Amino acid sequence: MKAKKKQTTMTGAGVKATQWMVAILIIVACIGATAFLWVFVSAKTQTISVCMWNGNHAKNSPLNSDAVVEYKMLVGEYETYAIQGTDGVTSRIIKWDDRALLNGKYCTRNVYGATIVVLEDLMTEKINNTDMLMYNFPGREIVSLEIGGKDMDAFKQFLVPGDRINITAVITTEKTVMVDQVGSEGANGPQTASDVFNQNANSGRNSGEITEEVITTEPLFDSIYIADMLNKDGESVLDLMERYNALTAAQQAQWASSDSWKEATTPDILLVALTKEELLRYYKYAERDGVSFRVSLPQR
Repeated sequence: MKAKKKQTTMTGAGVKATQWMVAILIIVACIGATAFLWVFVSAKTQTISVCMWNGNHAKNSPLNSDAVVEYKMLVGEYETYAIQGTDGVTSRIIKWDDRALLNGKYCTRNVYGATIVVLEDLMTEKINNTDMLMYNFPGREIVSLEIGGKDMDAFKQFLVPGDRINITAVITTEKTVMVDQVGSEGANGPQTASDVFNQNANSGRNSGEITEEVITTEPLFDSIYIADMLNKDGESVLDLMERYNALTAAQQAQWASSDSWKEATTPDILLVALTKEELLRYYKYAERDGVSFRVSLPQR
């Protein structure tokens, strides 16, 4: 005869105890998660004192700790400048307590006030200025090139210093055409003898002549470098971009969204790097009347 299995049932008190235990565990987990999140966010929103340039300093300028002021930076932003090295993580930003590092150093590049000081800004001795703009293109001359407004409007959002462009010369000349008979074609359709007489009488030309505008194009340069661009105030876009890159992430976001930044970086004149042969060719066209220049972008 088979023995009957005993069925165990949980009393009401036991069920309640289990529910309380689950509830307590959930509450503890929520408290723990909240505490962890608070600690994490609190750590990221705390500030740390770093060095900020107190004004503009030119490349190769001698430095000391008086060249900087204290700036409170968010820890989260400070950590974005970290460098992962073989001996651990090192920040590129110089802390305020370490400002003595500037004593006896020189600027590696032009730096601007209200920007953060990073290790790359400092060097132990002066260097030759051969990496400045005019030396970035050895054997070439830097020449200003005025481009038609339509082309500049079309490409200004795409062009940056260092890009290559094609330049075409547009040559506008006038051509005198003899009209010997009624019904000859003119610029606006068939000419009558009366039309030709009236036109020439008003312009002082001989009877039977009309002047037509002739436009021709000639390739001038293929794939030449843009060394820099100047805005309407004559400021270097390259210098402005260098200043922008030296800003903190928060400052960059503020600048990039402002109308003044967009206006300041809108090119009005291109500075191009030309060889001696290209320079002579450019002057040959630039000194002629009725010559303008068009720009196009090479296939990338």
